[in-house]
Amino acid sequence: MVQPNLDRAAAWIFVLSNRERVRRSLRAVQHHAQLDQTAAHHSIDMARRGYFDHLDPEGRGPQDRMRLLCPELIGGVGENLALISAEHEESLARSVVSGWMNSRGHRENLLTPTHTHMGIQLLQIGSQVYATQLFTGMVAELLEPGLPLHVRFGEQRLLRFRFHDESLRGDLMVLFEVPDPQAWVPVGNGRFTRGVAMLKPQWESKTDFRVIFSAQYGRGSYRICVGRASTSHYCRPGIELNVL
Repeated sequence: MVQPNLDRAAAWIFVLSNRERVRRSLRAVQHHAQLDQTAAHHSIDMARRGYFDHLDPEGRGPQDRMRLLCPELIGGVGENLALISAEHEESLARSVVSGWMNSRGHRENLLTPTHTHMGIQLLQIGSQVYATQLFTGMVAELLEPGLPLHVRFGEQRLLRFRFHDESLRGDLMVLFEVPDPQAWVPVGNGRFTRGVAMLKPQWESKTDFRVIFSAQYGRGSYRICVGRASTSHYCRPGIELNVL
């Protein structure tokens, strides 16, 4: 039975996937270790519980896994799966990427222009290899404080983020949804919005920014979202904070 070095095979898949992107004038995606860990979680779960699907037996998909395992990351998600007979590293990687490129849905994931980061994990069970490739179009990630984050009512907290989407820099706005979607929230100049407030980012460097979060609109779950001020398009589900 062939027993390939799965780390080398994953590295080959990363190279070949980026080669397909660059060949079509798309930017190469970067590696992200947390996406590797989330991909590994799904490969292990599929093998352990005997299914092969983007949805687990409880109906949870890749966005749910990202929210659970990578709550600091803000961005959309795409996932490719493969179940293939074991081969030597390079030929295994080429078979996996070729299969994805010849499948419309997998190809679209691999070639999505807005994707910025990728994680890959492989798992061999007997002669079969499970491959999970996870993409995200990452807008930002929370650097500190760590999650889960519990804040006392009335408290202020400094939140530091790293920014990954340069097209948004001049138009970036941070929005937080308050526990009561019907609550009127002041936004300055005598104006109010219902259920949400806007936070203007303070830039610390070309990539890092911070906002001051005030837990003053009731106890419960707040959600921090990042997006465009000009279009009011925000990347959800964002980051959840709990106010006690």
